[in-house]
Amino acid sequence: MGDDENIAVKVVYAVHPVGQIFNIPCVPGLINAVASLAEVDVCFLGVKNITSPAGQFNPGVKVVWYPITQHARHERFATLAIGYLLFGISCLCKRRPQYILAIGLRGLIVGGLLAAMFRAKLVYNCLEIYPARATSGFLGSIAHRIEAYLNSRAVATVIQDEQRSTLLAKINGLHRHRFVYFPNYPLVSGETLDPIEVELFKISRGIPVDKRIILYSGGLYPGVGLERMLTGLEQLADDWLVVLQSHDGVLQLDRVVVDSMVAAGRLYVLQRPLEARAYELLVEGCDVGLAWYSTSDENMKYVGLSSGKVGAYWSKGKPIIINRIPFFDVVCDEYNAGVAIHSIDDVFEGIRVIASDYQKYSLGASFCYKKYFDAEKGLKELQGVFV
Repeated sequence: MGDDENIAVKVVYAVHPVGQIFNIPCVPGLINAVASLAEVDVCFLGVKNITSPAGQFNPGVKVVWYPITQHARHERFATLAIGYLLFGISCLCKRRPQYILAIGLRGLIVGGLLAAMFRAKLVYNCLEIYPARATSGFLGSIAHRIEAYLNSRAVATVIQDEQRSTLLAKINGLHRHRFVYFPNYPLVSGETLDPIEVELFKISRGIPVDKRIILYSGGLYPGVGLERMLTGLEQLADDWLVVLQSHDGVLQLDRVVVDSMVAAGRLYVLQRPLEARAYELLVEGCDVGLAWYSTSDENMKYVGLSSGKVGAYWSKGKPIIINRIPFFDVVCDEYNAGVAIHSIDDVFEGIRVIASDYQKYSLGASFCYKKYFDAEKGLKELQGVFV
């Protein structure tokens, strides 16, 4: 490589001091996308979690793992922060960056310090928006002030859609800020998978191959309302099966309800997180995707294109059933990409509607994936940032 080429290449360090990348596909998704840009070298400073897959990165991404493995699902930030910061300093001293891609609030705190120390440009990837943080006590107020200050220092913020950028700008007091829109597109290929491979995957996991599948993939926590949905399974014909897939290995649903439904053969639970390929096979093998979000939390109410599960379902042409929240209520009605319902008690009516003309809803799902979740749409904007 000649001297001119060396000068042209921009070095980007992606900073994310959390071992949860296995259930946040937008993290490796964005890093892979940045690494695909012309004249950009990307190094990810990653943290492993002892119980879960470490994410999927393209060959163009250099991954340097933090030498201490995260053991708990959520380590205290103080447990990682100082060591991770020193780890970052040692890595950046070997090859100085032009950019720091700070992912999430924790990444923003560490990345902001690294950017200041090495005089690099800071790019913030906002994963979550917490409107109530500023008024949620002393620690919440401090976190809000830190995020707002560092966010204002960033040359750009990568966020999923305009609706969420408007909310973030209001919360953090951003004026004339540069936003780059990049959806939380899933780590799945665009190819149509071999039906035999899908069937073998189901057999390997003990999932019946002769059932139509409703898939809920995400956090299996009380309060979502899944238990109420499960108790109404008798409304479905016997050829339907509900599959719950925990993206973080945690199952806190009422075990009395879950265990009785499993015993009756109406429910199957995949509790361990899946590698990207296995998850792709699971989604390919389902018929309807279920997504359900809180309306009391603006971060979830305006989830929009940050919904990884919807992106995954639509990527394989799977219609969704989702509650009537902004964006999805309009899109489902307009493009027949699924059915938006008022209550989780209406899930089965949604299934009946989709099953009545499955081809129409499947085509609508594929159309919406290409329209909203295709990462190619954000690559030009990303290229304009890392120059």
